[in-house]
Amino acid sequence: MSLVTLALAKEFLQISHAQEDLTIQMLIDSSEEFAQLITGLYFYSDTGEITELLDGGEVELWAKRLPIQSVTSVLDTDNDDAETTDIKVTRSRILDGTDGTKWGKGKQRWKVNYIAGYGLADIPAGLKHAVLDLVYRAHANRGGKRHQSAAGYGYDWESLAGSGLMKRLRRYSMKVSIG
Repeated sequence: MSLVTLALAKEFLQISHAQEDLTIQMLIDSSEEFAQLITGLYFYSDTGEITELLDGGEVELWAKRLPIQSVTSVLDTDNDDAETTDIKVTRSRILDGTDGTKWGKGKQRWKVNYIAGYGLADIPAGLKHAVLDLVYRAHANRGGKRHQSAAGYGYDWESLAGSGLMKRLRRYSMKVSIG
């Protein structure tokens, strides 16, 4: 499951034939990858539950895939996998249920099982539109000379997106700088 379907992209591009389907799908995939990189979001959750080992020692545990939809368990690997049940969950982090309490210190100490990402029904319309705009711009510039670099002619995604589209994507950003 992805953010933008081939049918939606073809409608947006006003293309009714099938000759470019592989190219358009590749542009969709690349556009979504770029949007995920800029926003820090995970666009599909078809992998089901995610298991990560997260570092402790702070007030919150920071999951790598966002937004967090739900947490099914938090286990302390330094304490025979004892389960922590008193937790609070936001879209970007997991807090100990005891206000202000730090999670026990340790590299990859906390084993967290959670569901993350946007399903098709949950995707904000503005985010989907921004990805469609990226697909449109990449399609319009495919094979064209956007700029020359040592590697030859081509384009980079930030230049292709432009400042207006980058600003639209960053509105949805959940990227977090740690340390």
